Amino acid sequence: MESEDVSLTDKIYQELVDGLKTGLDWTHFLAEYGTSKGPLYNAFGRFFKDMEPKVKALGEVQAKLDAAGLTLGQLDQQIKEAESSLAPLEEKKNTLNQQIETSETKLAEKSEVMKQVGELGKLGFDIERLRQLREALTEIGAKHGLKGKEAVTKFFSDLLDYDAKTGFEREIQRLETIHETKKLEAEKWQAEADSLSRCHKDQSEAIAAVQSLIKRGVNIEQIVSWNGIVN
Repeated sequence: MESEDVSLTDKIYQELVDGLKTGLDWTHFLAEYGTSKGPLYNAFGRFFKDMEPKVKALGEVQAKLDAAGLTLGQLDQQIKEAESSLAPLEEKKNTLNQQIETSETKLAEKSEVMKQVGELGKLGFDIERLRQLREALTEIGAKHGLKGKEAVTKFFSDLLDYDAKTGFEREIQRLETIHETKKLEAEKWQAEADSLSRCHKDQSEAIAAVQSLIKRGVNIEQIVSWNGIVN
């Protein structure tokens, strides 16, 4: 009888264990084993005793899963916050990249300027000359009503035409010199003409006076002798 109870206890225990996997029909289970109080209680006692560590372990696993779920939730929230912060950071990154490119361009330009300044220095175009150039550009701007870059543009535009203008100005100077020379020559000839005119006038007056004296009976010898006395 005891062996049968043990065997029945094992059977009930095994159905309880299998029921964890496949599900247990309690109505059928109690209808079949409800009258076998001893084996049923023994099977339940053994089942709960054997299942206690597993239930405890399952509880620990569930706790870990809950904690992991909480951690995952926190991580998900942090990821969302990071993603929301990423867009402004990306925009700042693009802005910084643009600023870096602009700075690099300006640095390259300044390096080229310094290189050209160095080349000018080799030609004797030192800081003082640069200062004089700046003052000259300022004066050009003030004279022509130009500002800043406009004065610089005019200066270099005039510089490109320098040879042509210089040649034209030299030709003007040559023509002016010729004009002045001709003017002086004309004045010289005018002075000579005036002198000849005065001489002619004096001679005409002298001839008229001689003719008047001859008409009055004075002869040539007397006139010559009077002229010698006067001189």
